[in-house]
Amino acid sequence: MPSIRSGPRHEALQALVFGLVLAAALSAPPEALAMVVDRCGSDTEAGGTNLAAALAQGGPITFSCASGATIRVTTPIDLTRSVDIDGGGRVTLDGNNEIWMLNARGPDIEVRLSNLTIRRIAVQSGTDQGVINGAKQVLLAKVRVAESDSPISTNGAIVIEDSDQPRPYQRGGRPRYRPHENTHY
Repeated sequence: MPSIRSGPRHEALQALVFGLVLAAALSAPPEALAMVVDRCGSDTEAGGTNLAAALAQGGPITFSCASGATIRVTTPIDLTRSVDIDGGGRVTLDGNNEIWMLNARGPDIEVRLSNLTIRRIAVQSGTDQGVINGAKQVLLAKVRVAESDSPISTNGAIVIEDSDQPRPYQRGGRPRYRPHENTHY
């Protein structure tokens, strides 16, 4: 009796398995590639990847900036995709008391900020809009909000872990505080 390990049946089986693996790999959603911001003077600085371009792409964002870098945010940025911004403990985003910062423009946008400082973010006149507006969920992990009365405004949950506690605002009612090791609103 011929072995299945050799011959046309074996080759057909190998081709079938290869085809199934290839089809699965091609149909899987691509992992979001991390955008690395290397323009560290302002959010729209030319010559490489700036913060505005990285935020437009969405997904994970890191920085290739010198320690202590301050990126001046010059215009409010509309988010159409979820973002995960990790400053690596080296970056400050500075609104210069002129602008509010991130506006979520979709019902399922989540914003995660970690290991960075946000400072001098203005409140939009006549509103409660400030640092982050309209996101489904906001997570701040090791984030310092300095020199700013601007709130975090969301349509969903606000989670603050090991961070300064900015003034939260949650649409549809008063933010809920649940005492845990971390602060959840």
